[in-house]
Amino acid sequence: MPPPRVLPEKSGADSAGLCPSETERRARIGGASGGFYNVQIGYDRNSNPTYTIDDVHILASNSKHLFDVVYTLDNLNRVIGADEGHATGTPPAIQSSYHTRNELWNSLSLTGNWKNRQLDANGNGTFTDEEDRNEPSADQTFNKANEWTDRKIAKAGTDNDDFDYTYDAVGNLTQEDLTVTRSGSPTENSRRGFVYDAFGRMVQTTGLMTEEGPTIVQNHRYNGLN
Repeated sequence: MPPPRVLPEKSGADSAGLCPSETERRARIGGASGGFYNVQIGYDRNSNPTYTIDDVHILASNSKHLFDVVYTLDNLNRVIGADEGHATGTPPAIQSSYHTRNELWNSLSLTGNWKNRQLDANGNGTFTDEEDRNEPSADQTFNKANEWTDRKIAKAGTDNDDFDYTYDAVGNLTQEDLTVTRSGSPTENSRRGFVYDAFGRMVQTTGLMTEEGPTIVQNHRYNGLN
């Protein structure tokens, strides 16, 4: 990938490449137009990316962009929103009716853990479709090592998916238990186990227990480099 091409500097710019009247700077990765990858990136005064304009994936029917992204940050410079679709205006914002995806981190802990995450996977404005994610703050639990131990994904109505995670002494995820609740009653339970070698590499994934032991789902082998 070619290095970013920074847009020409303006006279009187500060160390961040900004004039006193400006609040952002821009860079482009890729050529001026077309190509496999071509995005314009906007930054704020703290060098945080605030938006990306994708000049490759554009609808031929109306020239609307598919994968522009506008980022929202909190006062600690942490990303709390990523809205995707067709961006217009200055500063850019995703145009109404042209959202393709939206992800929100409405509440982050002091250590940066997700306490409330919402994902609108198709940009229709809801967070309750099967492929969406809505994870309420009250249902997310982290231990003192910042490991995610309990996770709930809310679906439509009283439906939800509950995950319980178990870790070994060095922080590797060793077990995932899933309980699927539909219409107020558990309808499905599943379990995955993860086995690691002495180098911390995952070598096996297992499923539910049988009379012979856990079902082996996958085995992973590595060469001397990986």
